[in-house]
Amino acid sequence: MNFYPFHPGDYMLRTAHLDPLEDLAYRRLLDLYYVNENPIEGAAESIARVIRMRSNAAEVEAVLREFFIETTEGWRHNHCDEVIGQYQARANITVS
Repeated sequence: MNFYPFHPGDYMLRTAHLDPLEDLAYRRLLDLYYVNENPIEGAAESIARVIRMRSNAAEVEAVLREFFIETTEGWRHNHCDEVIGQYQARANITVS
């Protein structure tokens, strides 16, 4: 996906407690999730490298554990999965 809806008020309500590095990690994790349209695979250290936060793996791991669910497929985010599902359903209708 090259676009996803962002609601600043909702985001601020859910993330007001994050420090700036955790906030940055969360936004980059969301971007990674939406771009790939899949769960995020790997350990926090490797994911931190992918999102250009190599020296902040602890913050990345804290955000993953708070906002994502670790599964056998990778780190899932329920809201992202819903948005991606809606996007893919619309894309399939358009292509048909």
